[in-house]
Amino acid sequence: MRIGTRAVAVMAAVALVAAGTACSTKKNLIKLEMTRETVITAPTIESLTLDPSGRIDTRERGYTVEVTMTGDAGLDATFDVEGRVEGRAMQEVEPGVYTGSFNAVAGETGSLSVVGHLVHAASGAHQSLRESGALELWLSPVPSMASGECTEAMKADFDAALRPLTVNFPSAKSELDDAARSLLRDNLESLESYPFCVIYVLGHSDSSGEERLNELLSWERAMEIGKFLESLGIPRYRIEAHYFGESQPANPGETNHALTRNRRGELRATNPYLRLEGQK
Repeated sequence: MRIGTRAVAVMAAVALVAAGTACSTKKNLIKLEMTRETVITAPTIESLTLDPSGRIDTRERGYTVEVTMTGDAGLDATFDVEGRVEGRAMQEVEPGVYTGSFNAVAGETGSLSVVGHLVHAASGAHQSLRESGALELWLSPVPSMASGECTEAMKADFDAALRPLTVNFPSAKSELDDAARSLLRDNLESLESYPFCVIYVLGHSDSSGEERLNELLSWERAMEIGKFLESLGIPRYRIEAHYFGESQPANPGETNHALTRNRRGELRATNPYLRLEGQK
């Protein structure tokens, strides 16, 4: 925006009288006075954008939506999401570029309109820009596992492909290390095969530590693997996570080698511990 001044001429008549010896002469002089008037131009908004924008699928997860507005620098910036957010402050990250965000939660639907505002606080001059239907939230259809085929023979072949993808964890840790991520990423083709067969993610711990904490740790390991599979593009509906704590060791010994083997996450096409789990 621009805050400037302009000159304004004001005309005033001043009467002066000059006396002479023979006669008197009356003269009228015109005096011009200049004043200045403040001129304020409303702020300019150049653009208002969202990321993500357009149509987004909220069936599997929610999103943090970034709002970016560009325009005149050094002003107060806010935005509204009609029907849910009003007057959300934006930060000027560089001259004339303002950012803010809001959340679209999983399962939410509907069309969202966004309005950006720029305000010059001292003068009250302001400008708004409305983006109608800037974001459409929708739910994709849930694929039916029953619509495809996963025979017992397919499960056996798939299970054989998944068994080598067992990953191990450091003691008391649930984060996947680079080696585990590389193993899963390099075998994406195997993971994507048999698209109507479930991938069972089975979390385990060693026997060190308290049993209750080991169960929690094995659950965290199964969830970490499941989330990474999702990041590779495996649909969530194909992933089924289970955890067993220290109850199903791969090696019943207490040596360092045995404990390392027991801190694991298995990928299988069937759950070999299903009967035991049901007996708990």
